Amino acid sequence: MRRILKQLRKGLRTACVTAALATCWNVGQTAQAAIVEHAVNFSGTVSPTVDDLSHLYLIYGTGYSTIEHPLGAISLGDFLAGQTETFSVFANLWGYETPVKDGLWLYTAGLYGDVSSGQYVEGVNGVVLGINASESDLWETYFPSLDEETAFSDLLNDNPSLLPSFGTSWNGWHSYYECDFEMADTNVLFDFSQASDNGLINIESEVVPEPITIFLFGSGGIFVLYSRRRKD
Repeated sequence: MRRILKQLRKGLRTACVTAALATCWNVGQTAQAAIVEHAVNFSGTVSPTVDDLSHLYLIYGTGYSTIEHPLGAISLGDFLAGQTETFSVFANLWGYETPVKDGLWLYTAGLYGDVSSGQYVEGVNGVVLGINASESDLWETYFPSLDEETAFSDLLNDNPSLLPSFGTSWNGWHSYYECDFEMADTNVLFDFSQASDNGLINIESEVVPEPITIFLFGSGGIFVLYSRRRKD
């Protein structure tokens, strides 16, 4: 029986290697990695220190060495000043079918202060950004063609289709090159128009295994346990 199991494992290993080579190289042809959607879980904490936050979104882009695919935005929710609250959200990110060091670009955008009037009032409320910035930076540095009042309105109306069109200057993105969509970082949240520190956002991302992958891991574990018991 031990000999049979050994031969079976060897046969399966050979078959897997052969299938992988045939798929990736197409029997001697140059490999062509397909672009597919990957399910990714973004989780972490938001800790505003001065002003309440609302309508907070995570805006992301993906690619290899640059942002190559359509931008996306996903809601994180509302957060109270002086408290640390958690979030966990899922998004489908475009990337290569096989790991080729996909890159991830992120920033956060939301509202700070009292927004109950539905109007932008400088000094009372405005846009909060989790970008690669410094305190006292001006809004115009990052959004030369978009005024803060318009951005405020878009966020207040919770229209994610408008948010990616914000774009920030290239150095405004938090960039994670060749991370294969998995990262962990802590970023400052800035109240604009003139950036002032309003706490932190901690973000961690993790690719969610496909159901078939989970099944194969599970069935493989069962097979190993079964074979060990037979040996015993």
